Amino acid sequence: MGDPLVAAAQLRASVGSSKRDEIKELLAAVNSGLHKKDSIYTAGSSEHKALLHAATIGHFQLGQYKSARSRAVELVELDPADRTSIELKVMVENAIDQDGKIGLAILGGVAAAAAAVALIWRR
Repeated sequence: MGDPLVAAAQLRASVGSSKRDEIKELLAAVNSGLHKKDSIYTAGSSEHKALLHAATIGHFQLGQYKSARSRAVELVELDPADRTSIELKVMVENAIDQDGKIGLAILGGVAAAAAAVALIWRR
């Protein structure tokens, strides 16, 4: 897997990439660094923040919005005054809201189609 910090830099550089397998591999390396307890990646360190930031981006790119939000919340909790972290969290939350609205619209369309079919069958 390699060095988690190198993977984090590569993950941040991959924004906009459509290479999902590469993003997944980089994200796995970043997450491995976040799970190490006896390393330079301890909570609060600048390395830990870099990994959280990259993990948020990676999860977001893969459409894993709940995981992205979880990482973004951790990031903001570490440094509540960091504008970049706050903006990243807002971006993730906006995507979740938009995704939810699309889901509701699809659900509404399915319900309307089902109602129309039911009316046709009754005739």
